[in-house]
Amino acid sequence: AVTHCFKFCYQAKNKTMRTALRYSNSTDLKSLLNSPSINKLLSPALVSEVIQEIKLEYRLRVFTPFMTLYAFIWQVLEDDGSCRRAVSKIIVAKLNLGEKICSASTSNYCRARARLPIEFFIKISHKLFNNLSSIQQPSWEWKHGPVKVVDGTGFSVADSKSNLNQYSRQKSRNKKHPDGGFPMGHFLGIFCLATGGLIDLKISNWKGKRTCELSLLRKLWETFNRGDTLLADALFSNYFVFAKAQTLGVFLVAEAARTRMKPYSRKKSHQIIEIKKSKKPKWMSQEEFQSLPDRIRVRAIKISCGPKGFRPKDKWILTTHPEEVKSCEIRDLYYKRWQIELNYRSIKTQLGLGHIPVKTPEMVEKHIWVHMIAYNILRIRMAGAALAGERVPVSLSFRAAQQISVEASNSLFGISTEAIVYSFILQNTVGQGPRRYEPRAIKTRPKSYAYLSEPRKVARLRLHKKYKGKKPIS
Repeated sequence: AVTHCFKFCYQAKNKTMRTALRYSNSTDLKSLLNSPSINKLLSPALVSEVIQEIKLEYRLRVFTPFMTLYAFIWQVLEDDGSCRRAVSKIIVAKLNLGEKICSASTSNYCRARARLPIEFFIKISHKLFNNLSSIQQPSWEWKHGPVKVVDGTGFSVADSKSNLNQYSRQKSRNKKHPDGGFPMGHFLGIFCLATGGLIDLKISNWKGKRTCELSLLRKLWETFNRGDTLLADALFSNYFVFAKAQTLGVFLVAEAARTRMKPYSRKKSHQIIEIKKSKKPKWMSQEEFQSLPDRIRVRAIKISCGPKGFRPKDKWILTTHPEEVKSCEIRDLYYKRWQIELNYRSIKTQLGLGHIPVKTPEMVEKHIWVHMIAYNILRIRMAGAALAGERVPVSLSFRAAQQISVEASNSLFGISTEAIVYSFILQNTVGQGPRRYEPRAIKTRPKSYAYLSEPRKVARLRLHKKYKGKKPIS
């Protein structure tokens, strides 16, 4: 049995090496690896360019902006996202370069993170997406132009006084202590449908005035170009969203809200409807409101979705595309909107952005942007693998790209090593199986602990007073 196991591992290793050699011998891959977008995903030249743009002044010490960003990114990519693990990554990197190692204390690293401004991380993320766009292929895009997907998601932060001043606390089920949960926030992200990369995002509180997704979208209209297609869910089928998109020359594809389904004819699966102008919102000026048209004509397309053997559920899709774009193409495009949900799952579950354990709002925002930097780095690597293997980037496994990148981080990336990385990513595809329908429920039973309905610091102080002076149980 042991001999058979070693024989199987040897055959699998030889198969991977043969695939890697096949990719490494191709001229397309060699020219791709020599390009600045792939060969150096986050080079010191790119970081120094951002430093010059924002005019950041720093002293030459162990944790330079590049070293700090390097440790911060690998802190996100590793499953153990601790500061001690990030400092150990710096120590290993200095050992590989033959330099003097630094202290294992995390205090200097934490102070270096706090010194970097938020604008530094935002610029890095935008430049990485520009690198991703430079290797994007026309065959990856929708044939009627580039598509950008918009949606929002939430996150929780550490329970501290400074975070509570910025973010609202989550409601608790305990009636005596209704405000016992973590502070919550959410952000709205714009993703490229072809590559899956993040274009831009806006962060806000979980609740309050001008914190909803529609308010955040008004701050991100500058990321759209004329001819782009905005793909969104039913929340964005709003008159003012349609009007703004029409003004900018942007096409909109969104599911119709239930309140707008009444005037539709149930017998026709494709029809032209008009969206009436509503009352003036408080955030809009009177001059801008008067310049908008009273009615906007859009196409309404009826689609049926549901598992085989069951009664299908009908949905109405609203679009401003002309008649040249067929209804079946709009239907297939809307089905791809689910890709942004998978992107958020990769960011929150696999990169660990669901809960951010930092105590200041500034560090919360930095953590979010570093997660987006790490996410775009992996998307660049997936795009390179898709280009080498003639695939589509969204058909490759994000988790596989993260795992092989973490394992290969200590090696110097040559053509042969990068080819092995690409071959590993290409052998892990997703979305090839049949459509699954899983219940939204968990089978694992939680432990019989009570819910903490107060800050942990208060609970520890109460226990300290209760057991003060008593001998510990041996």
